[in-house]
Amino acid sequence: MQLNKNSKRMKRILTCLLIACISSFSFAQTANEIAQFSQIYNLGTARSIGMNGAAGALHSEYGAININPASLATFQNGLLMLSPAMNMNDNKSDYQGQSTSDSRTNFILTGAGIVYSFENGNKSSAFSRFNVSFGYNYNNSFNGYYAVLGNVQDKNQSYAQNLISTYPSIYAPFNNGGQLSANYQMPVSQAEKLTTSGFSADYTLSFATTYMDKILMGASASIGNLTYERRSFFVEDDASNTYKTSDQFDNFTSGIGFNFRLGVVYIPIDNLNIGIAAQSPTFYSLNAENNEFVIPDGQTRIELTNEKFSYKLRTPWRFTLSASYNFTSIATISFDYEAITNNFTLIDGDFNNMSQQVSENFRTLNQTISNDFKLAMNVRLGGEVRISNAFIRAGVAYIGAPNKTISDSFSGSLGAGYRFGDASIDAAYRYMGISEEYQLYNTSPTVKSSIANHLIALTFSYRF
Repeated sequence: MQLNKNSKRMKRILTCLLIACISSFSFAQTANEIAQFSQIYNLGTARSIGMNGAAGALHSEYGAININPASLATFQNGLLMLSPAMNMNDNKSDYQGQSTSDSRTNFILTGAGIVYSFENGNKSSAFSRFNVSFGYNYNNSFNGYYAVLGNVQDKNQSYAQNLISTYPSIYAPFNNGGQLSANYQMPVSQAEKLTTSGFSADYTLSFATTYMDKILMGASASIGNLTYERRSFFVEDDASNTYKTSDQFDNFTSGIGFNFRLGVVYIPIDNLNIGIAAQSPTFYSLNAENNEFVIPDGQTRIELTNEKFSYKLRTPWRFTLSASYNFTSIATISFDYEAITNNFTLIDGDFNNMSQQVSENFRTLNQTISNDFKLAMNVRLGGEVRISNAFIRAGVAYIGAPNKTISDSFSGSLGAGYRFGDASIDAAYRYMGISEEYQLYNTSPTVKSSIANHLIALTFSYRF
């Protein structure tokens, strides 16, 4: 596109239009990102990962506390725990018949914590034990890389046509009555690189006690932090390589939140634990910054001032029913059923003091949440076999999708451990596959993305 770079009038038109609403890439958060911010994978320890998170009613398991704080009451000794891990994502994107892929690896700390156990000195009391724990829990990784390549045959799906329809003056040189002129040759080639990074985690203080050694009760409170960064770069070229449009958009989001959990575990017979727990929404206060510049003609760079804004996010409620049975210290089987009220998610803030683009985006997101987010069911099943001081573990899980554009997924895990007196070391591997669909801009064809996540964790524990 041959725009006159020295045309002050054209630059004023471009600047005013772009600052008013900019392009289709300019947004605050997407529905899939809000869904990600709400996800909790209960990573905990290598023992619970090896049993695929089916840990809500496990005996003396630190990972169980993050699901049902009443499980803390099963500890009869103190515990120190540290759990480093390696997280790997293999990403594949399909767009217009072309596939691109990439792999990224990062090191994380899935958990670290300490447990203290106190016996009640009053032997006649029905409350025989009081336990307390404090720990760090890693909830979700946002690290990912997406590369998209493809050719668009339909002029109405091109990014240039999208801009003409919305902002006619931007592409005036080849705007033919609201349609691309014949000079803009099809097909157009498109490419996008999207990188995301960050995580959510929390610091949790938990209390638990036992009543008549049959009913275990617990409560916990957490302060969570969330850090997220998204960087995208998009470019479109027509078939003649004459007209080129590019768009770069960066979003940085961070903040803190709080939540609480309540739980009960009932022991009707020896070796059988049945638990029920509720986790409140996490109430986040988030600060975000958007950065964007566009080169609508391949030459003229329009840079926008940073836009900073704050908002509040309420994540779903989570309700968990758990059961575990220990076969006389030879084997353990554990089961969790979890319901997540994703449609309860809400974005709130002082929309009147935000830009029109951001406030409209958040209002649209709340409507999307109401229409597309749904009650999700997670089912986790795990088992453990003990051979002397060695343990072998496995688990499977079904993870219900939070909304209509993300698919339900399945995961499988394997693990092993060994005890050295009061110390133990555990290792686990978990595989999980996720797929989702999204659009590069509001008239683009659909991108289908699949993620294969591999998690390898080690946990070092010491009982005292």
